[in-house]
Amino acid sequence: MALPIPSLLPGEMFFDYTVGQLWIGTLSNGNQQIPLSTLSGITFPDATVQTTAATGGGAVASVFGRTGSIVALVGDYSAFYDHLGAAAAAQAASDPTGSAATAQAAAEAASLALSRVKTIRVAMGTIASATPSTPVTSVTWPTPFADNNYTIEGTVVVAETPSDSAATAICCIGMIQLQPAGAGFNFVVCNADGVPHNVTAHFTAIHD
Repeated sequence: MALPIPSLLPGEMFFDYTVGQLWIGTLSNGNQQIPLSTLSGITFPDATVQTTAATGGGAVASVFGRTGSIVALVGDYSAFYDHLGAAAAAQAASDPTGSAATAQAAAEAASLALSRVKTIRVAMGTIASATPSTPVTSVTWPTPFADNNYTIEGTVVVAETPSDSAATAICCIGMIQLQPAGAGFNFVVCNADGVPHNVTAHFTAIHD
């Protein structure tokens, strides 16, 4: 005979094995019980009842060309995974000397070296004899350095034939001042020659 049903709290469950019923406490009608599973079927929250077990679908007649009780074999899924490092082995076989990696490392090193070097030319126009370029010329790097930890050198190229009349017949970069935070620099060209010169200033900067 069926066991007496105890008073259940909301969310509690009780299974009566004599009749195969599973009871649960309700959340809305004061400790009353409703059958969830009975010999007549399973009752769902929407009051529908299922009396038969669900059946599977999508069965296949064969796999990997085998039928019947199929047992997994080595290699069944080899196309879907890197079997024992096959990809690494293939890569090593295609480049046994590691030349590709060496070339990549060299390219990266060259790129890093280039990022440390900047060059620029500045057309100054004609500078009169025994005269500095005025006002002071300011240059901003298209891409600034990270800071002012760099060395800069400047030279001048003149459009005219160089003077050789005296040791003081020179035209050169007079002074260079670095702008804050690697942004650029300021400079002056001094023409100490006895004739005017059309000057182009050349600068090379290398970061530490």
